[in-house]
Amino acid sequence: MRPGGAALVCVMLLCLTTPFPSSGDEAHLYTTDQCVRRALEYAVPLANAHRDLEAANARIVGARSEAFPQLALKADYTRFDEVASFDFGDGRQVSFGQLNNYSAGLEVTQLLYSGGRIGAGIRAAGLYRRYAALSVERAARETRRDVVVACADLLLARKAVEVFARSVEHLEQFATREQARFEAQTASEFDLLSARVRAANEKPKWIEARNRLELARERLRTLAHLPPGPFDLAEDLSYAPADWSLDELLTHAVTRRPELIQMDLLAGLREQELQSVRSEQQPTANAFFSYTGANSSQNNPAQSEWDWRWTAGATVRWTFFDGGQRASRITEKRLEAAKARALAEDFRRAVTMEIRQAYLDMVHARESVAGGEEIVVLAQRSLSIAETRHQQGLATALEYAEANLALRTAQLALQTAVRDHLAAVERLRCAAALGDPPLEHMEAD
Repeated sequence: MRPGGAALVCVMLLCLTTPFPSSGDEAHLYTTDQCVRRALEYAVPLANAHRDLEAANARIVGARSEAFPQLALKADYTRFDEVASFDFGDGRQVSFGQLNNYSAGLEVTQLLYSGGRIGAGIRAAGLYRRYAALSVERAARETRRDVVVACADLLLARKAVEVFARSVEHLEQFATREQARFEAQTASEFDLLSARVRAANEKPKWIEARNRLELARERLRTLAHLPPGPFDLAEDLSYAPADWSLDELLTHAVTRRPELIQMDLLAGLREQELQSVRSEQQPTANAFFSYTGANSSQNNPAQSEWDWRWTAGATVRWTFFDGGQRASRITEKRLEAAKARALAEDFRRAVTMEIRQAYLDMVHARESVAGGEEIVVLAQRSLSIAETRHQQGLATALEYAEANLALRTAQLALQTAVRDHLAAVERLRCAAALGDPPLEHMEAD
């Protein structure tokens, strides 16, 4: 490579490492918090969870309505083709009814006793509303977790592009120096070719890193519902150690994890359904009152004025034999309640395992960060020494290339550890339900 090629390589590196250099548009910068807020505003699972909560509120109104009196208005109109009549044979004729017949009335019914069915329905509706509210919290926490991890993936991919870009730049500069030494007959052709090959081998990895960056950017755009156009994150990967104990996380999850509470609520729902079915073994009592009027009556079918009457009473219905239908439904609901309790217990064990795994991942990443920082410093010093030794003719091109590879590997390992630590912290935050739900106006349970 000619000496002027190094300047061209630097220009290419600058262009390729600039985020979204298309069409001359400036990339819009977002923070992680801004991405989270946009995701919470537009996420479909969260919107559907809010709709479920509204449906649960409506279900409570419907369950309570059965305990209130039912008021109904009735109106009838009937027209006959002819009026029935009776002829006495002496010219006298009596008509029964009228061609046009009208009636109207008001009816009030009140459920007096249902064996506990209404109470069970109201309690079940309340449990379902709490279940729906927890679904909103769960969707919000999972949305935040996914977006934060996606932001960390983007930052890691961007850092990988920068690391590979610097590696390519160093190897290109090294190849340029080898070209000058070869022309000065102080380096062999083998050293020159080796330097060029190593620089060429590094470029595909750089290209692959840029592709991963674009994929990470599009994934974040989808999760955060970002508008079309160039964008980037206005921050870098940063390491912030979390001071949590495993026992603290497990204890907090038992009392705050939405899914765990939902499993208990589901078992409660099954219990209320069982109570509702059992109530069918009890009698049902209703009271009624009606006030009706008609333009004809049984006493005087031909009357022209309206006749108003009222009736009141009560009905009791008790189905004491139904061929075993209730017994089979009670057995079914009792087994469903037992299944719900078993699933709740099994899910607690799954959550414990999830938290333990994320905690171990966090600890491992924390230790990797601590060791990685020291390794990067050593690798930088090693590359500096290798470069100086090679310029003095005391080291081979292979030693310089290996030192460059060691630095790049150490830098990527450190950034990967920082990303893994951030992702593990977010998974723990979501799994143990740490902090308040990321919603500004979440309705209370």
